[in-house]
Amino acid sequence: MKRISALILVLLMLQAHANGQPYKTSGGIRAGFPSGLSLKHFIRGNDALEFIAGANLRGFTAAAIFQNEYRVHSDSRVFWYWGAGLHGGYVDSERNSLINIKEPYKGAVLGADAGIGIEFCLKRKPLNFAFDLFPGINLAGYTGWNGINSAVSVRYVF
Repeated sequence: MKRISALILVLLMLQAHANGQPYKTSGGIRAGFPSGLSLKHFIRGNDALEFIAGANLRGFTAAAIFQNEYRVHSDSRVFWYWGAGLHGGYVDSERNSLINIKEPYKGAVLGADAGIGIEFCLKRKPLNFAFDLFPGINLAGYTGWNGINSAVSVRYVF
């Protein structure tokens, strides 16, 4: 029984190492919708928080996203992740003529996001690159579908 317990413990430790990220915190720029700044910090194991502050065609937004990240392959530096979180910001729908909104709105918004992404960490340089898709819904203020936000992030690894 002790050997089986020891074997299970070793396998669990190897699994945790295989899924572990090569960094604890990274921060950088995000180009897409919204464009701005991104800060990602692993709080434990595969669990991370990403904070995004950015601007888009209608205003500015800030988001906090909980993410769960996994290696694509055991010796890979490519990771995939899923997550969910909240966003808030300021919207001025009349600011951009490309947006076709029946009822103009100017004011605060609060909403929820959920999404997926992929991340690549360089081996010899303290950089990583990420691409994500995060559909959102506004729950307060200008309510309704917020679209599918997507962006490419380039972050420096601390």
